[in-house]
Amino acid sequence: MALLFTACGQGSEKPSPQQQSAEKEQEFEKAPQKLKAIEANIEKLFKALDGPFVTVEEEKEEKDSQQGQEQQESTQQQESSQAEGGDASKETGQQSEGGQQAAGQQQKAPEPEKKDPWKEIEPLISNLHYQWNDFMPDAVKKGADPKITGNFSNALNTLTNTVKIKDKTNTLTTANNLYRCVFDLYSLYRTEMSPEIKRMRYLIRNTILFSIMGNWDQAIKDMAGINASWSLLKNTLGKEQQADTGKLDYSILELEKVIAEKNASLTDIKGRVALSNIQSIEKSYEKESG
Repeated sequence: MALLFTACGQGSEKPSPQQQSAEKEQEFEKAPQKLKAIEANIEKLFKALDGPFVTVEEEKEEKDSQQGQEQQESTQQQESSQAEGGDASKETGQQSEGGQQAAGQQQKAPEPEKKDPWKEIEPLISNLHYQWNDFMPDAVKKGADPKITGNFSNALNTLTNTVKIKDKTNTLTTANNLYRCVFDLYSLYRTEMSPEIKRMRYLIRNTILFSIMGNWDQAIKDMAGINASWSLLKNTLGKEQQADTGKLDYSILELEKVIAEKNASLTDIKGRVALSNIQSIEKSYEKESG
């Protein structure tokens, strides 16, 4: 019997630091870009309707690209203006008298028309259908239960029909129901960041939306879900997320307080603060993973 214990002991030697690092790399996997793109489009929908949204990696890249394009166009316009400056100076004397007369008749430029958010949402919805069709085979190959893929398909179809009515609150609510399915899809992958953070984002957003509708029973129920998810997620966070963990901890406590007071305006503010803290934790993990 002693020999048996000795043999087991020899077989259970601690792996070297290099082996531990390699095993950790094999243990975790990155979420696919296709799934991130779906999540990004859902967040853009919330942003278009001025709802509680989170800026995701995909959207940031697009914004940087757009800023670069605008800067290039601005430079071209300046060069064009400088080229025309010589010709314009010749006509200055002739136009000065007429310009003074026109100055008195000048009226304020009309204010730019506000963008119609629904025109922005329609292509987002259409794109989501294409993105889902592209990602669904990957999800099935990864072992997604038919119920998971079916739930996402049904939620996307419901959202598409709801958008046609152009009701802001209903659209935000059905969009969040679609986001709930994102948690199940992320759960298919062994990511270093627990997918529980996606469930928390869904639940926090739910408390905001249901407080707007005056459905405090559901908001209180979702608050209990937030506390349950947070107790699971908190145990998975490392020292690098310690500062953000404290911020999220306190923001959840404050959110729970204003929900108990049934204060809709403060629930909106406190909920958005909690979402911002969740985003900070996710960004911290993205920096670590490179």
